[in-house]
Amino acid sequence: MNRIAPRDLKPTFRSTPAGFTVRCPVCGELGRAHRFEPLARRAFEEHCDEEHGAPTPLEAALAAVPLVRTRAGQWTAQTTAGTYTVRQAREGFTVELPGGRHLQGAFTSQAEAQICIARAVGVITAGQAEAARLSVRSPVRDRREVVSLLQTRLRTASEHAAARGMPQDAPWSVAVSQPEVNEFGGAEKVRSAARAAARQLGIRIHTYAADPDDRSPEQLVAIGNLGAQFRARPEPQADPRRPAFAPARDPDPGPECGCQRGPCLSAGLDVAAEEGWLVVDWLSLTPATDLRTLPAELRSRDPEAFLASSRSRDGADGRADLAPFQEGAPLGPLSDVQVYASNPHGYYKGLSHGVGCPWAQEVGAQHEILTLAEFLPLLPAAEPQFGPGFDTLAEFWQQTLFKDRSAERWCVSCGGFAIRRLTPEQCRYYRRCHDSAR
Repeated sequence: MNRIAPRDLKPTFRSTPAGFTVRCPVCGELGRAHRFEPLARRAFEEHCDEEHGAPTPLEAALAAVPLVRTRAGQWTAQTTAGTYTVRQAREGFTVELPGGRHLQGAFTSQAEAQICIARAVGVITAGQAEAARLSVRSPVRDRREVVSLLQTRLRTASEHAAARGMPQDAPWSVAVSQPEVNEFGGAEKVRSAARAAARQLGIRIHTYAADPDDRSPEQLVAIGNLGAQFRARPEPQADPRRPAFAPARDPDPGPECGCQRGPCLSAGLDVAAEEGWLVVDWLSLTPATDLRTLPAELRSRDPEAFLASSRSRDGADGRADLAPFQEGAPLGPLSDVQVYASNPHGYYKGLSHGVGCPWAQEVGAQHEILTLAEFLPLLPAAEPQFGPGFDTLAEFWQQTLFKDRSAERWCVSCGGFAIRRLTPEQCRYYRRCHDSAR
């Protein structure tokens, strides 16, 4: 095994017509050329993780104090403090210090004697020595097995976050605590294996060890998600389910609702009148019309004429309250109501905004259209309340890192989405569900 720590390896970068190549001082030239030097540097770091990962405490101790056999049942170790002698006795292995004194007691294996010498000369810490002894008594798992296990945990956490509508860069985490930290070879080995597992899944992570002492019973390695690369926002595509706006020659006014409250279409009539909407344009808007195709002149007018936000302005009763439907009330005729949001799935960089927000004044190409049935599962549920305190550091990290932060990607000004105002039939059903929920 290579005993050089990754931080001690110095790569050589060379600019060529094909890009930047990188050379490892141990392994030589690494693969293909990279377009930019940071990409070549990242490739070298990944190579170090795979081929030159930090040694376990046991490997470090055995490498620092190699034993040379001098005769049957006797070995010596040359150190800066002098020569240590290890002898095999009936009860195990004994260690003779420079000067002739013997360490009290016997060791059950030669490796434990080497660990003792490494600790005595100060090449490993007390925590590393304890971790190395644990590794002798319970062998460390193979790296490929650890990578596979962490890959399964990361995939499960990622799928769970996606099922809850959390964005790709949502700060979910996976924690590895004792005794697994020692079983996996120590914190550095866990972090290296986690980076390898994340690369195979195509996600980015950061890792953190809670305690510098691997023998600590509260040692915990947190593996936090940084997410996949954000997608490029696509241009809106024509959808036959959502026809483009086209003024009708003889539009049908249809049934009317006189409640003039909340998200009802009747509540937008006064706004439309104040904004100077032509009757023919207003009546040409159907519940299926793609509002992104409105002429620029109409889109620049107050969107409250045809959209209700999730937050009311100045305490007015103009918001769409979806709480009863999040709690299980059937959507019924509301299933096909259009919802406009700029980033409902978290695929793109930035918060999700509705329409009429300071960051999204008017409906446009940045908005996605979903039906209310498609959108409702993406809304965050109420966050669980934790107890007043934590008994251990591991419990603190467990509850803090697994906190659902899906609500944090919705705009605090507009709520992150806007909903089409309701037809009379939809409004009656909406009111009935709210009355039943009281």
